[in-house]
Amino acid sequence: MYDFPPYRPPSEAESILIRVTEGCPWNSCRFCGMYRNERFRIRPIEEIERDIKIADRIFGERPSVFFGDSDNLLHPELERILDMIRDHMPYVNRITTYSRARTLKHESEERLIDLRERGLRRIHLGLESGDKEILKLLNKGITPEDAIMAGKKALKAGFEISEYVLIGFGERHARETAKVLNMIAPHFVRLRSITLIPGTELHDMVERGEVVLSTPAGRLEEVRILVENLSIQTEFLSDHISNYLWSRDGVVYTGVNGKLPEDKESMLESMDRLIEIVSELENSGNLLDSNDMFRMGRISL
Repeated sequence: MYDFPPYRPPSEAESILIRVTEGCPWNSCRFCGMYRNERFRIRPIEEIERDIKIADRIFGERPSVFFGDSDNLLHPELERILDMIRDHMPYVNRITTYSRARTLKHESEERLIDLRERGLRRIHLGLESGDKEILKLLNKGITPEDAIMAGKKALKAGFEISEYVLIGFGERHARETAKVLNMIAPHFVRLRSITLIPGTELHDMVERGEVVLSTPAGRLEEVRILVENLSIQTEFLSDHISNYLWSRDGVVYTGVNGKLPEDKESMLESMDRLIEIVSELENSGNLLDSNDMFRMGRISL
């Protein structure tokens, strides 16, 4: 049977999916419920080669491949897997993967360059925050310095980098995150508004009143602060349904997107208008965010 990854970024929706590892080796982030019931496993090369052959028939000729699950640089035979993609899928011109900053920062520059030359082009990394206290709260297992070191090392090796940022932890979080992103200068910054998942520690901490998250209008203020304080060339994307806001009449906000620095002023102007609208809806009680919609069973993550 073909074993495809259970999760992939929205930006990889058209990619061929190949599962290289199973689960997450850290699996301790307080906000994440993705792999809670799955033990981390490095898949045998024979299983992966079987899946590559089957995926070739299922997906047809597509230009990109995405490797799941969460930290595939840990696979000791990743070089061989990349070679198999080239041999069985010669039409593929871009291969992408999830990884963790902690793993990436310990990789040798020589291995990273070798992986890139074999076809690995883009690495998706969960920064979440540049604020060391928020990283501790989330039990992310990294420091801002780890994230900076990992991102710079990957960029030096020639990779494209996507950094994921959580929204919902306040103004200082936004400012500190902008500082770290400015030091990394990733190709993509992708927003994910915090959505509480039952069974996670963060969900329980919020329920007990130990953690207070930003309101929807507050989250938009965070996004504005983040955009305002970024001084790098990057693509800024709200490419996930967690960023949406709804009223009784339908969707009122789908996120802010643009290329920095050229789109910064128009993005800030748009955010100012949206903050005013969302504040009014919030005050009137006519606003739903991803947490509301998730509890109601109207969206899945």
